Amino acid sequence: MSTEDRKIGFYNFEFQKYGKECCFFDKEVLKQLLLYIDGLTGNDKTIRNEKYKKATSIETISINDTKGGYLVKIIFKSCKYNHNPKYMSSIDGSERNSNKNSNEGDKEKTHLCMRISGLEAKVMLEERRSGVTIVGIVHYLNINLRAYLKMINQKVNYKIIFGIIPTRNFVVELEAMRGVKVAEVFTYKKILGSEGLNLLEREDSSLKDDIVFTLKSNPRTSLLKRNLKNMYESIASSEESNISRVRIYGYDSSNNPIKLDSKILQKMDYIKAELDDDGTVNTSSIFAKMMLVLGDDDD
Repeated sequence: MSTEDRKIGFYNFEFQKYGKECCFFDKEVLKQLLLYIDGLTGNDKTIRNEKYKKATSIETISINDTKGGYLVKIIFKSCKYNHNPKYMSSIDGSERNSNKNSNEGDKEKTHLCMRISGLEAKVMLEERRSGVTIVGIVHYLNINLRAYLKMINQKVNYKIIFGIIPTRNFVVELEAMRGVKVAEVFTYKKILGSEGLNLLEREDSSLKDDIVFTLKSNPRTSLLKRNLKNMYESIASSEESNISRVRIYGYDSSNNPIKLDSKILQKMDYIKAELDDDGTVNTSSIFAKMMLVLGDDDD
């Protein structure tokens, strides 16, 4: 069986109320939304984009329980319709008319894995120009989210948004960000009892070892990048650092949401997947490789 390198994009999903900057997450809402979509059939599951003449649907959704969350595997399928050029022979250049109907197109598969925790949904997406992009996936999910909320008689006042998780150098990505709104600094519970803070009189065995401090900028301002850079470099340069991890939320120059995570940045952005006889990627192969990368990351 032949193989091919497939580019993988890293993202996260959260919820955002309309007109608000701050985000929230509810893993059960996302799970119920996916179950709702999985229960749809035919026309209800397929969304057409008349501007780009592209139709998107979901072939399969698999949801498995994990400690504190869920692991999800989704196969999106899509096609470009109203595009019926003639077939051309690769041998002699001869042509013949296509027998496709105007509402049909070549099926393209796009594979997505999600690790859903109490904090967010971490997403790995097979990046394909002819497949479904992250923008198209979020658009598809939000159309169904509105329908789901109406069905359960809840107010439609929030949406799903995505954040990009880059795989390049942390400092380079930080410097390229247009603004930083929130930073999460992970430290150790022993710091709370140190001479500097003195917040704990004694060791608390029920307290998780990781303590998270959240830093937020004032409205229409940005956190100072040099401070965040120093925090990251303290992790990279010393095994004795009091900081174990830094997560930064902001926007790039095109106003796309960006999330930098010092723990995730070392992950690969290409995987080698096996191909079926028709030249399409083998689903079992690519999901196995994606889950190896996604499934071992703790919050």
